[in-house]
Amino acid sequence: MSLRDTSAKPKEQSVNVDTPHDNLKPRSQYRNTDLPEQVQTDHRWAKKFLPTMMLWAGSQESLWSIPDETLLTHIQIAFHAVYPELNLVIVQNGAVFSLTVQRLSEWRSNFGSTAIALIFDFLTSNNDCDPEVLAGLLLKDFAFIFKDMDKCEPDGAFHSAFMLQLLGKAHLSAINGHATIPALKTKDLATKGMAGVIAFCATALERAVTLISEGDIKVEDVLASTSARGKLNIKLPKVLNKVTGKVTSAPYLFSRDLWGKANTGYMKGIKKKGLDFVETTVDMARSALNESNAADAGISESSDDDRAFLCMYDIILFELCLFLCLQIVLFFLIPC
Repeated sequence: MSLRDTSAKPKEQSVNVDTPHDNLKPRSQYRNTDLPEQVQTDHRWAKKFLPTMMLWAGSQESLWSIPDETLLTHIQIAFHAVYPELNLVIVQNGAVFSLTVQRLSEWRSNFGSTAIALIFDFLTSNNDCDPEVLAGLLLKDFAFIFKDMDKCEPDGAFHSAFMLQLLGKAHLSAINGHATIPALKTKDLATKGMAGVIAFCATALERAVTLISEGDIKVEDVLASTSARGKLNIKLPKVLNKVTGKVTSAPYLFSRDLWGKANTGYMKGIKKKGLDFVETTVDMARSALNESNAADAGISESSDDDRAFLCMYDIILFELCLFLCLQIVLFFLIPC
């Protein structure tokens, strides 16, 4: 009769993960249907979790360079706060992680496209001045970031109409409805924690103005391809990659390789101004966004009247337009 081994053996503890190992796949292949079933049953993913992650990501010094390990840690904190009943462990390269990465990538790209749309809208509002010339004047001494482009005083830096509109449309709108999570210090992030995203706005605007001033984006081509409903169709130019033999838009993309240095420079300038400056800038952008939303609502309510669509240019942009026209006049009148 053999004796049984009565020594205690450690029990394997199963971990409830969002994506089992056998179901892992490349990040780009995940879709919302890959999320845990419980996450798909309501709107917390889009209305609460993702805005929270964008709020947190916008507080980073470089929105392009967030290490996976750091991102995973903060995804776990936010997910647990939004879905406390699930008690899931988020795994790197799983559905929750990968779909968050996808949405953050789209969020970053939106800064670039929205900046181009804002600059384009301003340039086309003035038919008397050549768009490339106007863009060049905006680029001179970084006038596009200053509240008063005539003086370009340090106190007015990062408070231009372009800056405030882009911050509001590309970021404040995106984070609306975010969760309140003490572990992430979301209260501070929503006020004084946006230095990184303000720098990102300045970088996106510089790229937009540069593309137009250098003729890489032709205003007349965009106007010619604009849909009947007024939707802009902005296409970046393509060049031949001599290594691959394929055409690519890589030299014109809003990427860390091309614009990381500029973004770092803006970030340094904003940090020197302090947290109170950041909070003031966010408050100004939020006020501008609320005014814009109120105006849009009014237009929608009276959309049956064609008069509602006449002369709707923002008064601040109108003043900027007058300033730029004055600069052009002085350029031709004052002898070299």
